[in-house]
Amino acid sequence: MLFFSTLLHEIKYFREYHKIIDVLNNSLELEADIFGFNSLIATRYAPSTGKTTLSNKLSKIFKTKWMPEYGRSYWEKNNTNRRLTKSQLVEIAEKHLIEENKLIKQSRKYLFTDTNAVTTYMFGKYYHGEVLPELEHLASSSEKRYDLWFLCGDDIPYEDTWDRSGIINRKWFQYQIESDLKVRKIPYIKLLGDLNQRIEQVKLILSKHEKFESILNTFVKG
Repeated sequence: MLFFSTLLHEIKYFREYHKIIDVLNNSLELEADIFGFNSLIATRYAPSTGKTTLSNKLSKIFKTKWMPEYGRSYWEKNNTNRRLTKSQLVEIAEKHLIEENKLIKQSRKYLFTDTNAVTTYMFGKYYHGEVLPELEHLASSSEKRYDLWFLCGDDIPYEDTWDRSGIINRKWFQYQIESDLKVRKIPYIKLLGDLNQRIEQVKLILSKHEKFESILNTFVKG
């Protein structure tokens, strides 16, 4: 499964953790520097749902930047028995956000981001059954950070690679991530079909959506 979220600059302060404050404050400073920037589009995922390919392709179509999944390269270098520690997951979420903020300055209207802190939170729950408070706060901040959320269905063929855990695991993550969206009360749009069909769905939504408006208004436009 995959998600796309369009992120607006609405960042809340989290005063309990100084490192998180620094990261989020950097996002606030960006607003004065970006002229014509509209939305940041982020992706969540279950394994092998096409989010990376889709993010990359959309960035080329819209002639803008995309943010690769920081956690993937980090996991490949630092995992132990295919797992990461709770503190490592916090580090991933923080550093991903820092890199995301840097790319916003270089983007035209949209920044397509592969994954966000909510997905890192889901992996933390999968690994350990719980997460550290710092990651909980970063995940919560993502709920309002993004303007649109796209959830990619798991209706495409599963690509079985060494770093994945099988199609059953994909189905489990698909269910968990969609359930998490509902629990967080985040409106989302599910993308189905092959790559080209999903691209056309995203293009249609973005052509109708305006910054700061309700997602419901996007659907009622003629």
